[in-house]
Amino acid sequence: MEITDFIKTIDQNNTLPGFTENRFILPESIINYIKKLGADFTLENLGKSVSGKPILKLLWGNGDIKVMLWSQMHGNETTTTRALIRLLHLFDQKPSNYDQLKNKLQLLIIPVVNPDGAIKYSRYNANMVDLNRDAKNLSQPESKILMKCFRDFKPDYCLNLHDQRSIFGVNNDFAGLSFLAPAIDDLRSINENRKKSMQIIAKTAAFLKSQGLNNNIGRYDDTFNAHCFGDFFQMQKTPTILVEAGQMQLDYNRDLSTFHCLKTLFYMLNNIAKQSFHQSEVDSYFHIPTNEKYFLDLRIENVLIKDKIYNIHANYDVKCYEKTLFYFPRITHIDNQNYPTHRVINAEEYSLTDKFSNPINSLKIDEHLAQIRIKSVDYSLY
Repeated sequence: MEITDFIKTIDQNNTLPGFTENRFILPESIINYIKKLGADFTLENLGKSVSGKPILKLLWGNGDIKVMLWSQMHGNETTTTRALIRLLHLFDQKPSNYDQLKNKLQLLIIPVVNPDGAIKYSRYNANMVDLNRDAKNLSQPESKILMKCFRDFKPDYCLNLHDQRSIFGVNNDFAGLSFLAPAIDDLRSINENRKKSMQIIAKTAAFLKSQGLNNNIGRYDDTFNAHCFGDFFQMQKTPTILVEAGQMQLDYNRDLSTFHCLKTLFYMLNNIAKQSFHQSEVDSYFHIPTNEKYFLDLRIENVLIKDKIYNIHANYDVKCYEKTLFYFPRITHIDNQNYPTHRVINAEEYSLTDKFSNPINSLKIDEHLAQIRIKSVDYSLY
């Protein structure tokens, strides 16, 4: 199936009822789903997390090109997981559409590397370790499982799937999707496998621009870190690509990001299967602008505080309570600047008020706004 035909089969609301329509996903929901996949899939238990949760892998395809994909090594990064599960669903529901891909590729997929973090909606595992900084030490059971998969499977390509925070921007706009061909040394040398990673990314970025993400594709800083799995696998001469699903304006549920990520995964796999990326210029990879941490979630402008007018900027701290995500605006700036933000509210020189409509005359950096009320109107959600 070509990418144009693939796009016709999907839409932005292509969700799986019960667990992929929201940002928070319980690992057991994913396990229950993938256990029902058809005969084209082989399911294996790789081991257990710190707290004893199962970590599973799926095998699909019988081709000669091996691709290893893993997501949610950071438990609060679910967008690429949602896209990955949707892709597996499409493979399962219309298998004949993907025969060419199945006969060219052999996929090893770990949907959730960090189930303990996923349950808590935390970046870290149960021992508060960032698994993506544990490639050398292998101090955690989840890290050991991932490394063993790599060494046993011996993939030809790796796709390392993540979310990026809403603070990342590019071209003075939001960073909808970002990529990285991880470095192999401190000099950021380009060997043959890293070149392949760059070529695949360059071609994918050009495709996404044609899909409407013109100024919203970013490239991660490629400072070398051998403790990161992407860098470590790249060092082993396996072309490795980091995919980071980003924030698209007010799409805090990341539905649009999931949609574009679904297209990205299929497009990359299709190019790997056909080996059609080799004509891409490495220079095109470096023409993708580096994303930077300068975006903020919210600006409330023209706020009256003790007879003076200010702009209040905030970022959301996302917390999970009883399987529901809550967004708490934490004040980052109180001044008269206009920093790039996803949302702007104009207070029109009125005060913020409490629930009793009393003006709030004291605000501090790092303070959370319990509510955003202006003239008795509540603007709190997003």
